[in-house]
Amino acid sequence: KESLRRRGRISVCVQIFAPFAHRPTCSCIHRTTMNMDKVTIAIHLDQGDCPVAAGSELSGVVHLSYNESVLRVTDISIGLRGEARASWVSKVSDKIFDTSEPLIDQTAGNNVIVNVREKTSIPFLFRLPSDLPSSIETKFGFIRYEVYVTVDVEYSLTTSRTVPVIALTGELMLSSLPSLSTEHKEQFDDVVCCWRHNVIVLELQTSSWVFTIGQAVSVRVKVVNQSHRQLAWCSLLLVRQVQFHAQSRYEDVADCRQFCTDVICVDLPNVTSGDEYSDDVSFHVPNDLVPTSLHPCLVSVAYKLMLRVKNGTFHEIGLPVYLATK
Repeated sequence: KESLRRRGRISVCVQIFAPFAHRPTCSCIHRTTMNMDKVTIAIHLDQGDCPVAAGSELSGVVHLSYNESVLRVTDISIGLRGEARASWVSKVSDKIFDTSEPLIDQTAGNNVIVNVREKTSIPFLFRLPSDLPSSIETKFGFIRYEVYVTVDVEYSLTTSRTVPVIALTGELMLSSLPSLSTEHKEQFDDVVCCWRHNVIVLELQTSSWVFTIGQAVSVRVKVVNQSHRQLAWCSLLLVRQVQFHAQSRYEDVADCRQFCTDVICVDLPNVTSGDEYSDDVSFHVPNDLVPTSLHPCLVSVAYKLMLRVKNGTFHEIGLPVYLATK
């Protein structure tokens, strides 16, 4: 009979991912039930579904209940882990690029040796490092954090569950940022009928190369249209650039991808032929953006101010900026 005994392990994971910050809170308790073993594990996070900042504390309580006449729980461990992953298939070579990198792996103290009745409540606390990158989910990869609970049970099969919870927001302090240029000017030759050249001048200027989340920003924009055609459209944009770096799964080959999103788009007046537009353009930086990445990682986030115009062909200039938390 002793040879038929099995030592089982039940795992529950709670993902910390990147939903929008304004998403309403529905519940701060995440419950998983293992029907086969009649075990219920509920994870209560003290901050609910609100984002948690790097450098702060992540705390909560694990509630465990089970049928003592059916199984015996021997111990419980609670942990926090984070992972960056970049993954895609090249359309040119059909190579599979897939690389992951651990960011954090902590346990909340020692494993809990359970000597309890059918119901148990176990508090946990994690002190998050200040250099953790923000969680993000995009086309070519992600940065994801999860709280997991592992329960050792006699006579039980291994079972795992994952339920979503909150976002982790990285910290980017103003004092830690190297300087960037605050203005950019460029002249373009617009070719008409293969021989005639006309000039379009684009200029961007900011008072600072650092924006903060939720800030009201003013940007000086200048467009000079010396061509013989009115611009089809003209826009000022704040673009988020998420960069991914991965190795081939089967070969020693590296590749990279970039996924861009226009997080702000301000339409500007169309500049007529021989005219110019010059004005201070204002916008608010959205509260649900993640800050710029400074630490090396498989997945990194950068931002750029862009001035784009169309006059038969597209022309644009860009000004890199930092997005900081404070």
